[in-house]
Formats: sequence, structure tokens, C-alpha cells
Amino acid sequence: MPTPTFLRLPEEKRETLLQAAWHEFVRVPYADASINRIIREAGIPRGSFYMYFRDKEELFRYLMELRLEGLIQLLTDLLDRLDGDLFAALPAILDVLADGDRRPQVRELSAVLRQNPGMHQAVLLQALEPQRLLEQLAEHVDRSRLDLREEGDLGEMLQMLLGITLPALCAATGEGDVAAVRRRYRRWLELLQRGMAAPGSPARREIDSNSKE
Repeated sequence: MPTPTFLRLPEEKRETLLQAAWHEFVRVPYADASINRIIREAGIPRGSFYMYFRDKEELFRYLMELRLEGLIQLLTDLLDRLDGDLFAALPAILDVLADGDRRPQVRELSAVLRQNPGMHQAVLLQALEPQRLLEQLAEHVDRSRLDLREEGDLGEMLQMLLGITLPALCAATGEGDVAAVRRRYRRWLELLQRGMAAPGSPARREIDSNSKE
């Protein structure tokens, strides 16, 4: 997180620095991004930068958190449009990202992901805190569409779905076969949606038995 000194700056000054940082991270991969170029575009002394952020990594993580807010808002909009159907909204958000979204936050996030194949998944997992995600999405999800048997099931489901969605999002913004990524992701969702234990199998009977206790 940025320092209190940064958060106390006037909004215009904060935005100037953040936009300069986005321009840099969109232009080149993270490893090649330069603090010197960022502060030059923002028009601030180097010493001031370190009064606001510890280093380049902290700045990058903060930017990702801000842009992920736009992604979460997009998902909540899709959930509202699709009557709270989580298994319809998740592939829809993949399609939106892959096809290019007009929202600046989502577009910039996609651009940074394309610049940094291989490292962004871990960053996203850290920035998308499961508890915060649950709080933001819970009221938009139609729980009657899900087999929720215990308190906390929705949060656990979201965490598992996040585990397969983030790699798909990263792959969909890359240079590979986007259609193949979509097909495979939808296949994963179908497997999770129907469950993996066969009806009447010992594993299924045990699950059903435990849910009644």
C-alpha cells in the first residue's frame, strides 16, 4: 500500500503519478519498467517517489489492486444482467476481456497482463483477496442456483473458481489461441458445476451423508 503521505496528496497529483506509472507498465514489461521514466513523466523529484511508495513492486501491486476493482465491478454488472448466475457470468467476463473492453480500467489491466506473461497470475491472486471478493460479490450471486450446504460454502466456491479463472483470464489476454482457452475454461466450469463423483458412488453417498449431519 502507498504511504499516508501519498494518500494525503490532492487527487490531481495522485492521479498524475498513477497515470505516468500505468503508461510505463503498459508500454514495457515489469522488469523493464523504469522509476526514472515514471517520475520524469509525472514531474516529481525522485525523493518524493520514495515518500509515496517503498519501491517499484509496491507501486505495481497498488495499481493492479485499483484496476482489479474495475474487473470486479464488471463481474457484478454481468451477474446482475444474468440474474445472479455465477456459471454464466464467469465465462462472459472471459469473453469481454478477450474481445477487448472499452472501460479504461479493464483495458489497462488487459494491456499489463499481455506485457507480463508468467508473472501476473501470482500478482492477481494476492490482489484479489478472497474475503473481500466474497463481500463484493455475495449480494449479486443467486444462491438458489448453487448447492450451498454449509456456512462459508459460497466463499470456498468463489476461491476455487478464482483458482481456475485467473489462469484463463491471463491466457485469454495473451497471444495464444483464445478460442481454445475459452473452450477449455468452459469445460472446467462444466466439470465443477456437475460435480465429479458419480451419482450413487461411495464418494457421492458419503458427501450426501455428511451434508445431512
